[in-house]
Amino acid sequence: MNQPNQQQNQPSPRPWYKEPWVWGIMAGPAIVVVAGFITLGYALHVKDSLVTDDYYKEGKNRTSLSPNTDKNKIGEQVQTELAGAPVKGELFEFAPAIDDYLKEHLFGDIFSRGVLTNQEREISWEIITIIILHQYFLYVIF
Repeated sequence: MNQPNQQQNQPSPRPWYKEPWVWGIMAGPAIVVVAGFITLGYALHVKDSLVTDDYYKEGKNRTSLSPNTDKNKIGEQVQTELAGAPVKGELFEFAPAIDDYLKEHLFGDIFSRGVLTNQEREISWEIITIIILHQYFLYVIF
């Protein structure tokens, strides 16, 4: 006889849509679907400005540095221009090879070619950094 009373005293289960964990689980796929539609809209409506029909000729016409060029000096100028002041610090004092590598290869060789503007370079490096951090965190977590 106590069983009917126990059932009456128990609260009735809440509907699924009032449970917060259900919305938490559905939020991930919903965000991906929305981002997919945003990406699709962007891909359909924005003109590809970097793609040209004569990309090979255009690449050949870009200025390349001669072998006798002092890439370290050019790299230091580009690095100072981008940073707004000469770049100094404990890292470069501790590992001067890193400073030479950055100046000669990144700023001297790659940035001085004139293929991308400084803003495009900054955006690409930010994207690369985000991808690397994402991969690193996935590696650490899993």
